[in-house]
Amino acid sequence: MIKKTLSALIALALVLGLVWVFAAPVSASVSNSLEILKKDENGAALFGATFNITPNPKTLTGVLTVVDNGANDDAPSVDGVLLIRDCSANPNQVYDVCEVVAPAGYDLAPCQDFKFKDLPSGETKMTLTFVNFPGACKGQIEIKKYDDSEEPELVGGACFNISPNPYNLTAQEPLMVCDNETGDSNDTAGVILIANVTCGNYTITEVTAPLGYVKVTGALNVTVVNNETENVTFNNTPCQGEIEIYKKDDKGEALGGACFNISPDPTSVDLTGTLEVCDNDSNDAANTTNGTIKLEDVPCGNYTITESKAPLGYVIATESQNVTVSNNSTASANFTNTAACKGEIEIRKFEGRGCTPGYWKNHLADWPPTGYDPSETVSSVFNVPVCVDELGGDTLLEALEYDGGDGTVGAARILLRAGVAAVLNAAHPDVNYPHTVGEVISDVNNALGSCDRDTMLSLATELDRDNNLWCPLGQQPDGQKLLGGACFNITPNPYDGPDP
Repeated sequence: MIKKTLSALIALALVLGLVWVFAAPVSASVSNSLEILKKDENGAALFGATFNITPNPKTLTGVLTVVDNGANDDAPSVDGVLLIRDCSANPNQVYDVCEVVAPAGYDLAPCQDFKFKDLPSGETKMTLTFVNFPGACKGQIEIKKYDDSEEPELVGGACFNISPNPYNLTAQEPLMVCDNETGDSNDTAGVILIANVTCGNYTITEVTAPLGYVKVTGALNVTVVNNETENVTFNNTPCQGEIEIYKKDDKGEALGGACFNISPDPTSVDLTGTLEVCDNDSNDAANTTNGTIKLEDVPCGNYTITESKAPLGYVIATESQNVTVSNNSTASANFTNTAACKGEIEIRKFEGRGCTPGYWKNHLADWPPTGYDPSETVSSVFNVPVCVDELGGDTLLEALEYDGGDGTVGAARILLRAGVAAVLNAAHPDVNYPHTVGEVISDVNNALGSCDRDTMLSLATELDRDNNLWCPLGQQPDGQKLLGGACFNITPNPYDGPDP
């Protein structure tokens, strides 16, 4: 009986042992889950949060990001509930759960940590509740850029990196904001205002200095608190160097007398436009050395140098050169000219020419090159005084048809007939009239303004004489009359150049 009882106990012990042996692995293989509940201060569910779980409970490495009703949420149809299934069964692993995006209009809830070991016996789901309170914590960052003068002034054009990105705290890249560009809420050059910044700690680094200044290499840290503006100041020192331009012939000998365009203009406040500098002029710091042009105190940056005038007797260099000026350094450009640029100058002296009022009245096709139109009024070209104001509304073509008459108005008609023809003669490129348009108009205005008949008729006689010199329009070129006996100055002396 005892043996039977003992045998039964041993059999039972074996059975229990087998049950334990097989039950233990089954218990270890059961997967856990994590449930995150999002609520407001009144206990109502909140939608729209995002959490980072470290380490990833599925792989025990890296970070798992879970978005309410989005990525990695195994309860995608329930607002305010985020479920992560198939978590590791390791009971001793510590997990950190942090809210990185709060529901709109709420502050971030504090982070929490847990172990699945803390679950009650028999439970496999860990539930964490995060409570958010309304009223997001926001402030501002104001960055001011000054030069390093005794009385510092604001300088615009800088760019900064703000890390982490205050508008996306989980972004890999910092936020870059440039003066008076997107992200800057202040339109004053030299002041950058980043508004609506989430409270927290930030590092600010200059990535682009204002033109002509050395970039600040250090970083500054700020802490943004609710409804406050954190001020940061960066001071830049000027970045300056030199440009030297060497001018030589094709034998390596220095050549003086060249001019160059430098773009942008290094002497302008905003580094725009073009500066022309000539060998030994006021902009040339090496103004006692022919063939060397030197510019000092040039703001750092990139410049394009183009020869605008070659030394006398040499062919201009057509290729531009680019140089980069660095702080306390000299950027050099070398230009070589070849000699043997030879040609001829022919000067012809012709007798002055002019066409009559009758010609211009009957040849309207020759008006376009003058820039005048037959329908223009007399008052649009000349100043018509009150004493003859009745003529101001007549057209230029009508003025060419004037007959004259008695008194002041009659004299004005005679003058305007000759004056309109004189203006057309002076304005036409092929007439070679002995007066300019400006001279004709000025003389006619003065005579009309006198309201004196004799003065008007005297000028009309002079203009009629010149209007009847000889009309070249519609004529052969050999009809021109050459005049001898003239003398001319030619500057510079074309024979002072090199003899190739």
